[in-house]
Amino acid sequence: MNNGNPDIFTGKYDYNLGRYLDKNMWTIQQLMASDPSFESNYKNKKFSISKGKIAGMSATSWLAKAQGEMNGNGFKFGSKTTVQSTSVRRKAVYSVAFDHKSKGFDNNNSKGCTGYIANCVSFNNNINYQLPYVFEKWASNWSWNPIKADQSQQNQGLHYPKDKNAATKQFYAIRNKIITNCAASKFDDSVNFDNVIKSLV
Repeated sequence: MNNGNPDIFTGKYDYNLGRYLDKNMWTIQQLMASDPSFESNYKNKKFSISKGKIAGMSATSWLAKAQGEMNGNGFKFGSKTTVQSTSVRRKAVYSVAFDHKSKGFDNNNSKGCTGYIANCVSFNNNINYQLPYVFEKWASNWSWNPIKADQSQQNQGLHYPKDKNAATKQFYAIRNKIITNCAASKFDDSVNFDNVIKSLV
């Protein structure tokens, strides 16, 4: 979730939700080093990245450059150097991608692979699915609210929930539990998206 979203890697996302400053993030460490008041401002309900320099550039220019260079994809299945052969297999089952700057599921320049995609969900991405593959299996995959149309060259069938808003809230509720657990250094395998995906069927 949220790959390529600058609000995530600057801490603004957490700030807007009233969460603590995640000083384990590399970008946050750079912002703190460039501006000694960044952390105290954050704690005093003021978010600002206008001061200081990172790698010789103003913090705002550096962040803009970083945002432009990241592609913001979720699941990336290869590269242009991937062998174009059906012997190369790409598999995703019960996988979820949402709120990415670019694509939820992306071939990442690989083509001609054999795909096995089942019970996956992709929503609120720029493009939810871009997978120009030959499919061994494509079943029960869900999509809603892409900014652009899905671009599977095989025109595989996608499912759409009757109530997109309700479905989104269900996934966000699990997302919030995962975030809360991670913040508390708890990793509970029972907190996952599987049951929410099954409820869509």
